[in-house]
Amino acid sequence: MLRGRAERRNSTAAYDSAKTGDVKRLVSAALFVVFPATALAADLGPNDASLNAKPERRSGLIFGTSGGFALGTAKGYPNDARKIGDPAYYAAGGAMPGYAVNFFVMGALVDVFNFGLWFGKSQLSTGDWSSSGIAGGFRIEAYPLYSVWKPFLKDFGVSAQFGVGGASLDASRPSAYEGSSGTQSFLGLGAFYELRPFKRFFTIAPDVELNYITARAIDRYWVQLGARIAITTGP
Repeated sequence: MLRGRAERRNSTAAYDSAKTGDVKRLVSAALFVVFPATALAADLGPNDASLNAKPERRSGLIFGTSGGFALGTAKGYPNDARKIGDPAYYAAGGAMPGYAVNFFVMGALVDVFNFGLWFGKSQLSTGDWSSSGIAGGFRIEAYPLYSVWKPFLKDFGVSAQFGVGGASLDASRPSAYEGSSGTQSFLGLGAFYELRPFKRFFTIAPDVELNYITARAIDRYWVQLGARIAITTGP
């Protein structure tokens, strides 16, 4: 019995260590994506000419949504401290198709940087498994190539979303599996290119996002491919 307990403790410790490594890698990727634009925004002083210049692309408030087809997976253990890390209770849903949708409200601080709040939901399923995810928090959008080649790349943007997320994994058919669920952290990275059919106020953009929800009992990853639609109160 003591040996079995020691094996379970070792398995749980290895599982927690691997999850910590995954989170660190994703956070590093998020910082790499958004750091150049956030550093630029932080360096702008109150008398900077960029702040006094008339906005070319975006200003004011931004109300929008993004969503479309999603493909992802979820894996984990029942949300029970005695079962987390025990291979006998582990389950993985494999590749599951579905949908994802986000809603956001942001402020365009300068032409190259938006910041605000967001909320999103995703649903994945196959004949054997179903998984749901829901999250919310802060959203950052940056336009790192705004001054590189004009005007074509002024509308290429990258995004990062982070906050609190919850996920679940359940068997779609009758099964002995108890299901997995948990609420902890969310991180998402994306890229989009804004198109302006009416030149001002309204944009539609092809959009791709990679999202991750992690809690001690579950991990959920999905790629979202669709469109980002936004309305701004300024040009």
